Amino acid sequence: MNSFDIPITSASRKIGMISIVVSWIAAAFLNSYMKRLNSVHISAEELLVVRSVACMTVAFLLVGWRVTCSPASVKKAGFIIAISSISFYQAIQVWGEVNPVIAIAALIPAMNIYLARRDGLRVPASVYASLVCLVVGVFMALKPWSVHIHVLGAILALICVVVSAIGFDLWGKAPLAVTAPEKCFWLSVWALLFAVLIMAGREFLACMPRAQERISHLGFSVQTFDIAPYRSSTVRETLFWFGGIGAVYLFSTIIPFSRSGKMKTEWASVFIQGATPASMIGAYYLVGERLDVTQRVGVGIALAGAGYLSFRLFRSNEAL
Repeated sequence: MNSFDIPITSASRKIGMISIVVSWIAAAFLNSYMKRLNSVHISAEELLVVRSVACMTVAFLLVGWRVTCSPASVKKAGFIIAISSISFYQAIQVWGEVNPVIAIAALIPAMNIYLARRDGLRVPASVYASLVCLVVGVFMALKPWSVHIHVLGAILALICVVVSAIGFDLWGKAPLAVTAPEKCFWLSVWALLFAVLIMAGREFLACMPRAQERISHLGFSVQTFDIAPYRSSTVRETLFWFGGIGAVYLFSTIIPFSRSGKMKTEWASVFIQGATPASMIGAYYLVGERLDVTQRVGVGIALAGAGYLSFRLFRSNEAL
């Protein structure tokens, strides 16, 4: 039995929506911790290693050795979404800006809507309306037009959009018996492998000045591993919380694509984008970042879009 045969019930929609709200809250704290760790020169790949190890540990504790026996489709989905994670982090590193990359990533639901239509599924007008509100709100809140355009960074961000949508679609179509911990485990396995390979590649390039210079000209980071920040107890404590909250975030984003919190993939994809305005609110309260009038209006529009879709989800049978 695949996901097309999984009944989407009122209970599963509620569980899925609750898990997405949890992911919004987790994202607010996660991004704040990420900012602190980036300030001491801990790379995105190092953070991905920490998050992956934490997620793999939690998944193993929840379901034991069963995580290693998942079907090939789940391993494939994890591989694809891990590529999207690497593309996302690399886009930020080569662009040197976070906001425009996140703004482009807000287009992921549009790709999921296309995939749903390709499969002959009906997409309610409320999903389109909510997507428009989210995209407009996110763009206003992040103001990507205020930074320079980086072609390679934009290409990597677009790769993230396409690959993430395909991965979400595969997660949604996974067999009935596959649990959220299994999906989280295999995503983390591949993400860990990719992150370690990138870090090893940078260490290798450090021994080849000419190759390092050419890679730098393309815009890719050649930052090598530095043990110094890890000697700080504050950094280690922050990494611990980052890993724990990262596991909460990843698990809560996977539940809507699993049996317990099942909802339609295109709905879940739109809802997940609410993490962006939630992160901006978290940055305002947790790390003292300020929002101008345009950004506040954008956050309000994005949250209104998510709120409208939530209302439609629980007031109608559109998601069934």
